[in-house]
Amino acid sequence: MDPHRWETIQAAFDEIVPLDAAARATRLKALGTTDPDVRAAVESLLAADAEADARLASVESRLPSPAPAGPQRPDPAGPLPDLFGTPAWAVPSR
Repeated sequence: MDPHRWETIQAAFDEIVPLDAAARATRLKALGTTDPDVRAAVESLLAADAEADARLASVESRLPSPAPAGPQRPDPAGPLPDLFGTPAWAVPSR
């Protein structure tokens, strides 16, 4: 496929993909009267896009829900003890 043809198909797809079903059908019909091959390519891309969305939705539905954001619980063990004192690099020089 030559680059100009691909740009035409890509532009048509980008224009049509956000439309609702009725508007898509109208636009595809008009596109089919001017260039049936471009219409077929765009329909193929739309079908692949819908399939990808369905697969992603299927995967997302199986993912665990994220934990709700909220205040952090305090550590029941309390703060860690200072076993080694202050490191030498953290002591200010005199």
